[in-house]
Amino acid sequence: IDLIHRDGSLKHEITNNKKKYVIQNPKTAEYLERLKKDGKKLLLITNSDYLYSNKMMEYAFDPFLKEHKSWRDLFQVVITFAMKPRFFTGSSPFLKVSPDSGLMENYEGSVATGIYQGGNANQLQADIGIEGEDFLYLGDHIFGDVVSIKKTCNWRTALVLSPLKEEMNGIKKS
Repeated sequence: IDLIHRDGSLKHEITNNKKKYVIQNPKTAEYLERLKKDGKKLLLITNSDYLYSNKMMEYAFDPFLKEHKSWRDLFQVVITFAMKPRFFTGSSPFLKVSPDSGLMENYEGSVATGIYQGGNANQLQADIGIEGEDFLYLGDHIFGDVVSIKKTCNWRTALVLSPLKEEMNGIKKS
């Protein structure tokens, strides 16, 4: 699994077969638009690179947006290639990402809005002006998205799981 992540073959397979691997759910796009309309500050923090993230988000959300032109309009800040859990414990600098080309440039300044690569949670939190306990972070990795964040940032966290019934049935069959 590590090899197919490193050599890019997993992302290549997924982006070339989005219908097979990505579940489009109009209700998710609707919910994100509602949260944004209600004044919530939405952030996307992912370990994936910008070009891959953009392809996935365009496919998953853009066809269903009613109040926004692009998934990028939903999020106040997008952080790609975050290198979680290091993002929450380190002090790496941010690189500014061009949404049109995916090219990056060195960046010093506030990261309160925009698209970035890398960086660190301390600067992000300071620049958007929200205290740790006022964050709610949703993630799908018990260590990288839940345990490390709770220990270092005091953000509230929620673990997103696949339906357990289906998982348990799959385990029983194997």
